[in-house]
Amino acid sequence: MDIGLKLKLNFKIDKENRKRREKSLKFQLGNCTDDTSDIASFVTIDPISLENIRKDQTIFERLKEFLTMETLDFFRQRNEEEEGDRMRDREEETEEGARKKQKLGKVILVPQTAGPCMTTFDTLLFNTIDMFPTFPLFLFTNKNLDLITTHMPKLKRAKISHLEGKPHVLNLKEMAKWVKEAGGIFHNVDLDFIQWSQAVKNFYQFKCLRDKELGKEAP
Repeated sequence: MDIGLKLKLNFKIDKENRKRREKSLKFQLGNCTDDTSDIASFVTIDPISLENIRKDQTIFERLKEFLTMETLDFFRQRNEEEEGDRMRDREEETEEGARKKQKLGKVILVPQTAGPCMTTFDTLLFNTIDMFPTFPLFLFTNKNLDLITTHMPKLKRAKISHLEGKPHVLNLKEMAKWVKEAGGIFHNVDLDFIQWSQAVKNFYQFKCLRDKELGKEAP
């Protein structure tokens, strides 16, 4: 049977059932002499056909006058659920885009010695130190900086929800754990004199660059 015909039949059945319920109520209240309590059954409509009507605006407009209130309420609920899903997907895409943009931030190369060796600082390090003023010194050894720079896209980030734009910064706890697993120094007390000297020099260069970008706002 055509879906349109099924809807028309169900609409008619629903209308007649409402009259039967009204008459039955009057009978129970003593306002009617006849009791009409038998309720007719609806014609079965498969869920796929209903979904096609809900999603196809042309079909919906053609058949909406034969849709019962229950069916319209069901359509409205499904539309709201799908809109909620789309909004969540858009938010996730926006956050993912922001993370990818941060991964492609500028990289500043700072001379480490008079030779060709260069120390690399990723922009995300500058963003992170704004959130964590007591940045661990051990992360600035030559080996750890190389590890961090090379594997920056893999490092976990933390979202700062209370700031405008909800920026993402490096998760220091996860960084220390990752550096440990990668074979680097992961405690300040484990630094020997040479490693400590490297870290202090690199951290000083890092702070100078950060203060230079801040200008008059620099500490």
